[in-house]
Amino acid sequence: MKHEIKQYNRIASLKKRNDFEDIFPQIVEIHPTYACNSNCNYCFHKDNNIVVSEDLLDVRRYRKLFEEMRELKIFNLSISGGGEPTLYKNLPFLIKKAGKNCLSVRIVTNGNLLSEDILKSLEFVEEIRFSLDAVNAVTYSKIKNVPLKRFLKTMKNIERVMIFKKKNNLNLKIGVTFLINYDNYKEVRIFCVKMLKLGVDSVVIKSDIFGLFTLDNGKIEKIVKEIKNLKSKKIEFREIKAVIPEQIGCFIPYFKIAINPFGKVYSCCLAAQPGSSVGFELGDIKKNTLRSIWEKSAKMRKHVKREGIKCNFCNYTDYKINKLLN
Repeated sequence: MKHEIKQYNRIASLKKRNDFEDIFPQIVEIHPTYACNSNCNYCFHKDNNIVVSEDLLDVRRYRKLFEEMRELKIFNLSISGGGEPTLYKNLPFLIKKAGKNCLSVRIVTNGNLLSEDILKSLEFVEEIRFSLDAVNAVTYSKIKNVPLKRFLKTMKNIERVMIFKKKNNLNLKIGVTFLINYDNYKEVRIFCVKMLKLGVDSVVIKSDIFGLFTLDNGKIEKIVKEIKNLKSKKIEFREIKAVIPEQIGCFIPYFKIAINPFGKVYSCCLAAQPGSSVGFELGDIKKNTLRSIWEKSAKMRKHVKREGIKCNFCNYTDYKINKLLN
């Protein structure tokens, strides 16, 4: 989808210059909350004791952040998690403020909750991605540990978004993702068929980057063959291994930085997760401006770009970018 394409397109421009260590990031990702209404088997939060804090970023600080992003010409905002962003009560306000600051907004959601206010705010959104991971209610319930009816509600919400898009003639890209695991791998082909029939713009089939649900090569090869036989450019199969095999230079802060619910700014989206052992902290948006945080972290970023950082895991897009630039 556009979010990844924008980052890949930036690789070529960065390769042409030798002095980009102080270029501002292309994307800012915010995690408005760590709260979630699902309990997915594969979730990286399962073993973390997440501390609920009253000291969350308020809308005033988000508004200032968006204004500064516009001034710095950082025009891409990703709203993700962390937790489930639709649980953040001021999400419609954030989306509208981002849109009015000329930011291109992307949202990643499980799709369970979609109030009328959130639906209407999608006129300011460029891309929305639904994490589904299943094609029927039983599998969905088993993976996410939620009632069966939650799947039907989610599918209804996707249809509502598609109707809203068509009714308002929006250039909104709608995508779905399917994380392969032991409970759903037999359903990949039918998932792709049903999602394409539904009319989504993108279907992403991906593997667990933490290696907890790795299938044997035979099963993966069968899945890849089934996907190829569908002959659709809308389907993307992401390689299994996005684990960093050795210490390599990290360029990701020049593509995307992430801010957790409490205002801490990190070098990548995985670093911003609770209990994470990857990436590094750049600063605190409550104490400094984004420009100041970026300038003060210049030495650190230059060192990491040159010497590398030892991470156990890396998400697919970041891993691919780093391999290409290294």
